Amino acid sequence: MSRPLLSTPYYEKSWRKVHVFDDLHYNRAHFFIELEYLINRGAEVTRTTGDISTAPTLTRDMLSGDGELIFDDVPTGDGDFISNRDYRLIKDSARPENEDEDLIRVTELYGYAPGGVFYGTANDGVERWPTEDPDGYVEKSCATSGSVYALATKEFGINMVANASFFRVGDEVRLYGVGSGSYYDFVCPPVKINRKEANKIYVNTFSGVFTTSTTEYGGQDVINILNRINPSFWSGTLFLIRDLIKVPKKTIKVNLRTETTYSIEIPAEELAFVPTNEGGVEVDSITQYTTPTISAWKASVAAREYYLYEDALIEEAWPGIWRKVRKLAPCR
Repeated sequence: MSRPLLSTPYYEKSWRKVHVFDDLHYNRAHFFIELEYLINRGAEVTRTTGDISTAPTLTRDMLSGDGELIFDDVPTGDGDFISNRDYRLIKDSARPENEDEDLIRVTELYGYAPGGVFYGTANDGVERWPTEDPDGYVEKSCATSGSVYALATKEFGINMVANASFFRVGDEVRLYGVGSGSYYDFVCPPVKINRKEANKIYVNTFSGVFTTSTTEYGGQDVINILNRINPSFWSGTLFLIRDLIKVPKKTIKVNLRTETTYSIEIPAEELAFVPTNEGGVEVDSITQYTTPTISAWKASVAAREYYLYEDALIEEAWPGIWRKVRKLAPCR
């Protein structure tokens, strides 16, 4: 008995769930659907349209080639994922069904863009934003004796007595002398604290100048000024000052958070977070003069907020279905 010609799709009664979101997000509540039909060679024509908005859709009343409801095992009401989801044909593929290759089996994949956000995590190294915090300002007087010149290490050991506890190794500090009477102020460039020993703070040697002169004084002259060796040369009060707490750029390991969404519209671009100055120009550190300000950034750190670490990834995950991935890093 000859087989009748199949000039139109002859759908099989069965259908299959394709758990694409299980592979990507460990989520089996959302899935695509595969159908298959037979058709004679020469009669097959792809039903995909290239435009998901006009692509064929799945409906509950779809019939198999034998006239049976394909989705008669799908529940109604809230569980009716056929009616509640906008399944559309996004891809089809054909292959010969028999040796003569006059019968073709076509597999159709129906998909949709699920709502909501798929969350994920990843451990990675990120560059911590450098910050300058004016709340770290410290100004403490130096002792009038006991500072030393460590020739072997080319360091000054500045005697701070009990005030040494206000400073930390790595702080950037500067020596500032307020002259008394007819003496001028003594100013020095900032240097980093290398180490602390008892009441002494050790920094690399530096030179300073009086505010009315360009002559630099360094080495033992600085120690003599600190220890008030010659009051006729200079007299006044010396302070060690930390203007800011500076946190440098550093690569740190953090738990990143990913947020993935899907849509049939091309998502809007979203650029990575970068602080800007008052003129809106991107800068490489967060200060009291940037957006966000250091105060706002510290509040975000305290609230354990996240920021967009990289430009959002936008790609066409399947024909007509777009995926947007936001990678977020914790404010640190």
